[in-house]
Amino acid sequence: EKFNWDNKLPIVMIFSNDFIDGIFTNSWNLYRDRILWLRATLDYIKDIKNINWLIKPHPNEIINKVKTSTALEVQKYLHYKNIRLFPKDYGIEPLSKIINCAISAQGSVGYEYPALGVPCIICGESLSTGHGISIEPKTEEEYFNYLKKIDKIDLVTKDQMDKAKVFIYIYSELTRVFSPLIPNTSSDDFK
Repeated sequence: EKFNWDNKLPIVMIFSNDFIDGIFTNSWNLYRDRILWLRATLDYIKDIKNINWLIKPHPNEIINKVKTSTALEVQKYLHYKNIRLFPKDYGIEPLSKIINCAISAQGSVGYEYPALGVPCIICGESLSTGHGISIEPKTEEEYFNYLKKIDKIDLVTKDQMDKAKVFIYIYSELTRVFSPLIPNTSSDDFK
């Protein structure tokens, strides 16, 4: 209602990534950097009118006072009635109940949303890639094909949800083990 969208159309959330943190640490990415990914994505989706596109900036954009931002990039596309920036004053808790798919260059979205039953497309290596949790296109053409048919993407299976939940548990709980081999840590760092 806030955007006067047709509520019969699916809502796809694009989670922008931090443009400056850890950008060259991945073994594969579809794009050289995250801003090129965002620009290519926005330019492609502008012509996909049967989807309501909601774009969420990364929280670090405010903290780091970046020179360019998701908001500035999205500004160029706001004349398309089905592309909107996620409101700053809205919480993310209800998103898994209203979005049909999540998209990110990489990062935690790739396992967080599948754990909640929302399919996710990621365009670069992250902690959870290669485990059958999210959709991982290997070429830009394959990525664009997913975007073009995003309303037809399969729902997350129970197996994918379970894998995502197990990954979250292992990553957030079991890997928090003190190791004397890792310098500058103490067991207090992991409580």
